[in-house]
Amino acid sequence: MSIVIVFISFVGCKKSNPTEAEIDISTQPIKMPGWIENSITQPVPPWGSQTRLILPAQVNQIVMGNAAGIGGFGSHQGGHIEGLDHVWLEIQTGIPVRSWGSGIVTKIENMGSELFITIQFEGGLTGKHMEVASSLVSVGQHINAGDPVCYGISNGSWQSAEFMLNDANRNDGELAGAIGSYVSPFDYLKDDIKQELENSYFNKVIEPFLLKGLDSGNNKRIEPYLTNRVLFHKLFKNTPAGEWLLDSHWGPGGYPDILILFDVNNNYFKGKKIIAADDSGEGQYILDGNWSADSLNHHIIFSSGSLIYYGLYQIDESTGRAKLKIEYNTSSFPVNFSPSAAVYIERTNLPRRVDASDLGVY
Repeated sequence: MSIVIVFISFVGCKKSNPTEAEIDISTQPIKMPGWIENSITQPVPPWGSQTRLILPAQVNQIVMGNAAGIGGFGSHQGGHIEGLDHVWLEIQTGIPVRSWGSGIVTKIENMGSELFITIQFEGGLTGKHMEVASSLVSVGQHINAGDPVCYGISNGSWQSAEFMLNDANRNDGELAGAIGSYVSPFDYLKDDIKQELENSYFNKVIEPFLLKGLDSGNNKRIEPYLTNRVLFHKLFKNTPAGEWLLDSHWGPGGYPDILILFDVNNNYFKGKKIIAADDSGEGQYILDGNWSADSLNHHIIFSSGSLIYYGLYQIDESTGRAKLKIEYNTSSFPVNFSPSAAVYIERTNLPRRVDASDLGVY
């Protein structure tokens, strides 16, 4: 298949919100919206785009439960241990994936095993359909909300409707270069559709599974919402909890490249969980278990499967990005740090590999 990539330039269009042509949002001070705890989705801040979207299928056509389920924005799972900057969404097969909003198709990319289709919506929003098997649109085409866009890669009775949304008006999430940050598309749904989706999610996932102490497909009790925090160390300053990148050369062997330490207290899970992986893995975690820490003695314990790791740690909050120095083994707590101790640095709101490249470790 030969895909032509065309960039569409809009001249003379009235812009209701700033775009990359007017403001490099990445250079602006980060403006953080409020966060509603234990909420399935989050409100869009007043400075965010006022454009509202629909779902790519009817709510009753979205597959939820143990077989698949929604991969909520921000959830640290699968090949995205650093936190999803898009959403996983499965819908029934045999129906087209429809457009979340009205706009212009600006780009179609052949990624080898999948297509990406980018649509410029109104109000500074840009959407990207991912895991596309076949396109039903062409570059330059104007489409309306609900128009068929594509068919997703299928897996038996369901197909992928994976989707990424960027708001050019915001910089509080993972940055998308100079054009804003990635945001949860579920937050931008029209009110009635958002409420219908939340009700369905509660009835099909939360009530039968999460409330009973069970994970369900892509929906985990540690990050149980449709919109989850991507970055959270700043809520746990002077503790090991957070998202950490190894501040030395990445590669197989040795300490894991990416270390995520959860300290969770929500309606469905209370406790500390660790996941860690090298950047090259797709969901192949080196560590996947629990952790605990003794702040007085700076001891930390990781349990992963049948293994127990005894560690010594130190937190440095003196710069803009916290650092976590750590050393562990399987026999006893280290008395002192050795020259081979690992140093991790707090993840920023850059994409993980951009951040790693800037750090000189990737």
